Amino acid sequence: MKKLILLLMLLFLVGCNNHKHEYDIEVIEATCLEGGYTKYSCDCGYKYRDDYTKPLGHTYGNWEDIEEPDCNKYGKRQKSCSLCGNVISENISKLECEFGLHILKEPTLDSEGVLANVCSHGLVDYELVLPAFSSGKYVSNVIKSPLGNSLGERTHKIDINGIDYVFHEEFEGIKDFTFEYEYVGLEVILTNRGTFSGGVLIVPEGVTKIRQDAFNEANITKIVLPSTLKEIGFNAFSYNKIESLDIPKNITYIAPDAFVGNKLLKEINVDVYNPVYYSESNSIIIRNSNELLVATNVIPNGIKSIGQYAFYDSDIENAIIPLGVEVIRHNAFNNCSKLRKVYIPETVECLGNLSYPFNVFAGSSNLYEIVVSSSNKIFKSVNNSIVEIISNKLITASNNTVIEDGITVIGYSAFEGLNIEYVDIPDSVVEIEWKAFNNCKNLKEVKLSQQITTIPTRVFYNCESMTSISIPNSV
Repeated sequence: MKKLILLLMLLFLVGCNNHKHEYDIEVIEATCLEGGYTKYSCDCGYKYRDDYTKPLGHTYGNWEDIEEPDCNKYGKRQKSCSLCGNVISENISKLECEFGLHILKEPTLDSEGVLANVCSHGLVDYELVLPAFSSGKYVSNVIKSPLGNSLGERTHKIDINGIDYVFHEEFEGIKDFTFEYEYVGLEVILTNRGTFSGGVLIVPEGVTKIRQDAFNEANITKIVLPSTLKEIGFNAFSYNKIESLDIPKNITYIAPDAFVGNKLLKEINVDVYNPVYYSESNSIIIRNSNELLVATNVIPNGIKSIGQYAFYDSDIENAIIPLGVEVIRHNAFNNCSKLRKVYIPETVECLGNLSYPFNVFAGSSNLYEIVVSSSNKIFKSVNNSIVEIISNKLITASNNTVIEDGITVIGYSAFEGLNIEYVDIPDSVVEIEWKAFNNCKNLKEVKLSQQITTIPTRVFYNCESMTSISIPNSV
């Protein structure tokens, strides 16, 4: 190769008539990928290269993270050549982590919270809604009741995927200090009338239950119930002077005798949005059963049953049971001192108890007339009494009842509280049930059936005028 170059130069020199070259010299620096050299150029056109150097190769700096990795994706890093700026990059491995459920937002009494599955590096996998404490999905316990103006404290526990989560909450108590309260879970129970002495009763907002006997015989003339109220207990407002009654929409339980003895009660209204009760003819009726629960002195049409204590100790004078009523429960008309007349239609098939019928008019001392529809297949009227057809058992008597021969049993409380003075029990009667003549204070003389073998306790209890009773040898 060198011989060839020399030969060419020699020929060139000869051609240039012994011309002497003067060169322009240009140094080409080596780069990272290509070598360097020196270029020689003469004005005559002759040129060549020499002084070759090797490529420099890349000179890279340190790695720089440009994308952080997480549990679901790779990260990325890069470095660049300080000479030419060439950039190379590579992936960074995904992070290894553990997921767990964490509270992102705590629920409150009326607002929802958020529970999320979060990894140890803060990544949210999914979220769950935590219901509000008032949703009914928690087990709530009061650990400190509010006292005066101080806050109470309670816990709310809920199971999520087999794990119990417990939240603590401070809460205010009722600010009306007239009454006494008990705090149980989310319930605020009015337990006692406290310093209330009668007149207009305003139950404070926030109260959810009124306990048994809370305002029994409290001389109430008017009552205002809160929208928060859900339950009214036994005898809660019995024997007062309430004239009108408004039932809010959130009440879902009223004890059968909650308003017994309010003889001045003339007007009853139930909020139309109440899911359990409705009002008709100034009464309270249970929606799903059409059972009359609380009444004034009127029996509304369209009902299927008359509930326990519906007319207990009321001033109703005539109990004309409407067609369609199938059941009259025990105590429904007990102790109605002004009740004089009863009519039982053909649809009634249960008095007191389906398998054991008994007197639902016990203690109605002025009852004189009883009529049962001749179309009734279960009961009949005999001498102003109600008799069970299948057994000839006398269930309900009146002051005009004469026990007919053929009656086999005198039922539980059949004559209770009546004003009778004399009773002759025919020999067809083989059994007298408990309390049959209980509280017949004017009863003076009794002639018992010769077929009776036992006299149960309290049959003649409180018959304070009795002077003579004929007891057969069979007893």
